[in-house]
Amino acid sequence: MRQAGPHAGNSSSIHVGSWPEGAAYDPTNGYLYVANSGSNNVSVINGTKLIATVGAGSSPVSVTYDGTNGFVYVSNSGSPNVTVINGTKSVGSVAVGPNPTTTAYDARNGYVYVPVNGTNRVVFLNGTSIVGNVSVGNYPNAATFDPKNGFVYVENWFSNTLSFLNGTSLIKTVYIPAGPAGSSPIASTYDPNNGWIYVVDQGGLNVTALNGTTIVGSVGVGWYPRSATFDAQNGFIYVPGNNNVSVINGTTLVKTFTGFVSPYASAYDAGNGWVYVADQSSTNVTILNGTTVEGTASVGLLPWAIVYDNFNGYLYVMNAESANVTALPTPPSAAYPLVFTQLGLPHGTPWNISVDGVTRSSTSSSIAFSLTNGAYFFSTGHVDGYTSAPSKGTAIIARAERDISITFSPVTYEVLVTETGLPTPTTWSVTLAGTSRSSMTSSLSFVEPNGTYAFVVGAVSGWRASPGSGEVIVNGLPTTITVAWSAVPVYDVSFVAAGLPDGTAWSVLLNQTLGTSSTSTVVFSVPSGSFSYTVAAVSGFSSPAGGTVTVNGAPVLVNVSFSPLLHLVPLTFRTSGLGTGSNWSVTLVGDTSGLTIELGDGLTRWSNGASTIQFQVSSGNYSYSTSLSGYRAASGAVSVAAPTPATVTIPFVPVSAGAHASVLGVSLATVLSVLGLTSLLLGASFGAVGVLSRRRRVERGRRLVAKISATEWDASEEVEPSEETTL
Repeated sequence: MRQAGPHAGNSSSIHVGSWPEGAAYDPTNGYLYVANSGSNNVSVINGTKLIATVGAGSSPVSVTYDGTNGFVYVSNSGSPNVTVINGTKSVGSVAVGPNPTTTAYDARNGYVYVPVNGTNRVVFLNGTSIVGNVSVGNYPNAATFDPKNGFVYVENWFSNTLSFLNGTSLIKTVYIPAGPAGSSPIASTYDPNNGWIYVVDQGGLNVTALNGTTIVGSVGVGWYPRSATFDAQNGFIYVPGNNNVSVINGTTLVKTFTGFVSPYASAYDAGNGWVYVADQSSTNVTILNGTTVEGTASVGLLPWAIVYDNFNGYLYVMNAESANVTALPTPPSAAYPLVFTQLGLPHGTPWNISVDGVTRSSTSSSIAFSLTNGAYFFSTGHVDGYTSAPSKGTAIIARAERDISITFSPVTYEVLVTETGLPTPTTWSVTLAGTSRSSMTSSLSFVEPNGTYAFVVGAVSGWRASPGSGEVIVNGLPTTITVAWSAVPVYDVSFVAAGLPDGTAWSVLLNQTLGTSSTSTVVFSVPSGSFSYTVAAVSGFSSPAGGTVTVNGAPVLVNVSFSPLLHLVPLTFRTSGLGTGSNWSVTLVGDTSGLTIELGDGLTRWSNGASTIQFQVSSGNYSYSTSLSGYRAASGAVSVAAPTPATVTIPFVPVSAGAHASVLGVSLATVLSVLGLTSLLLGASFGAVGVLSRRRRVERGRRLVAKISATEWDASEEVEPSEETTL
C-alpha cells in the first residue's frame, strides 16, 4: 500500500490517559472527549492540544454528546454509573446499574439511552436525572438512534435479539437470523439514504438490514465483524472483521478488502468522503475510497477507536497501547447546501438556526449553509411567542442538497372564565374567538396565543350575566374573566286547552322548553320578552300549530282549542262464488250529507283480480251496487259505526246460458231463419244497432248505481248482453 500524500508528515500525537478506548466530539465547540479506561478519566482535546483532564468512574469506555443540553455522557463499565461532563468540568454522575455500555442520544426527545449489561435494562437520562428504564434482552451491548422513525435500537448480545424503543416504551423485539457461528449482535449503524438500520452480528458472521421493525435481508461478511460505518459519499456500509473489511450496498456485498491483520473500528471522513479503518495489530490506518484503497496513515500502537471531527476536519485515532491520540488533518471534499425553511412565522419575523455551533439569522423564509458530507447537529433559536418543531436534530449531508422544514407555532396561554351566582349544577357557556365551550362547574377555559379576543356569554334562562360580552387581551401570561350572574324575574305563561276529553295528554314547546299535562293547563315561567311556541298534535283532534307570546312584566294566558276529527274505519266487500282473477266492481254512495269523507257523492272501485275491495269511511249509512259481466248483480245498504270495521259479503251467481241465447223467449236461430232473406240489410245496419244498444246499456247502468235499494237488482237489467243478444 502506498502512503496517502495528504497525511504524510502532517499528523500530530497528543498524549492522553492510559488505554484510550472511546471518543466523541462536541459540535458546538469542536472539543474531542477521549475515555481512558486504564486511568479512569477523560481527556479533552481542542484541535491538537490537550486542554483538560476530567475524572470519571472505573473503566470509562463510551462517550456520547447530548445536543439538547450540551453535556457529554461517559459510560463507566467498571462502576455502576455514568459521568456527566459540561465543557471541561464534571457536573456529576448518575447511578444506572453495573456495567453500562455504549449509549445513544435521541434528538427527538433529548434523552440519552444507556444499555446496562448487569441488569439487562436500558436507562433513560434527561440531563442528570433518570426519567425511566425498561427491560430488554440479555446483555444489551449498544444502542443506535434512527432519526427517520425516532426509534432507538438496542443490540442484546447474549439473547441474539434486537429491541425497539420508542420514547420510554419497548415496542418490539426481533430475533437476528443465526449464521454459521450462531448469533451475537454487537453493533449497528443508520443509513440515511434508505432509512435502514444495519446490525452487525459477530457470531452470525453477517449484517442484517432492517426497515423500521422489519428485516429486509442479511449479508454474509468475514469472520467476527465488529462494527459498521456508513459512507455518505457513496451510500456504502463498511464492516471491519477478522483480516478483512466488507462493503455492502443495500443488501448486496459489493467488495471485500483483504490484507488486514485485525481491523476493529472505522470512521467516515465527511471532509473528503473517505473511510478510515484502524488495524489493531498494526500502527496505521487504511484509507478506503469507495471500493479502492487510497493509502495508509501512520498512527500509534494498537489503534482502538477512530472519530472524525466535523468542527475542525481532523481525524482522531485512539491508540490504546501507546496512550496517545493521533490527529490527522484531512483534505476537504465538495460542499452541498443545507437549507432550512421556516413555516408559520409572520412575514419579516427574525429567526435563526445553529449548525454545529455556527449560527445564522434571517427575516426571510430560509437560511442556508454550505457543508461537506457528514452528520451535523442543528438547533433553532428562540422566537418570542412561538415554539419550533423540530427544535433540534441531526442533518445528514450525503452528496446532495438537504432541505429541512421548521414549523413555528404560536405559544398559547390559558384564558380562564369563572362564574359566580349560578346554582349548581347549571349549564352555562362562553364563546371566545369563535369557539364555544360550556360547563356545569364554576369555570371553563380556552387556550389562545397573544392577541385581543371578543367573548360572549351564553344566555341562561332566568339569569342575567355581567358582563354579557367584552374583550380579553392575552399578552404573554394566563388571564381570567369573571362573570357574575343575577336572577331575572319570571312570570307564568299558562296555556289552557279546550275540547279535549278529561285525562288526555297534550304538550307545548315554549322557548325550547317542553311542557306536558293531562289536565287542561300547561304552565311555564319565563322572563319578559317575546317567545315562540308550538302546540303538539293530539291524535283525533285538530289544534293551532303555534304562535308567539309576549311577556311584559305580568302573567299571560293563552287559550288553545282542540276540535275532534272524524274517525275513518275500513269497509270491506268480499266475494262469494267467483273464480280467482275476476275483475268485479263496487259502487258506494253515502246517504247522509257530511258523513262520508272519502266518498263524496259516490265512488266506484274495481278489484283487479283481488277477492276484496276496501273503502275508508266515517260512521254512517251507505248503499252499494256491484257489477261483473256474466253474473247476477247485487246491491244493498250497510251501516258503519266507528271505530268498528264493517264487512259485506257479495254472492255472485252466474246468469244461465238460455238467458243469453234468446230474445223475449224466441231463440236466436229462429229469428235468424225468419230474417234470412233480409240478412244483407240487417248486416248493413248491424253496427248502428249495436252502438245504440251499448249506449242504452251504459245509461241503464248509471241509473242503477245511483239507485239506493236494499233488494237485489233484476238479472236482465244487470247482465251485460252478448253481441248476439244486442242484435
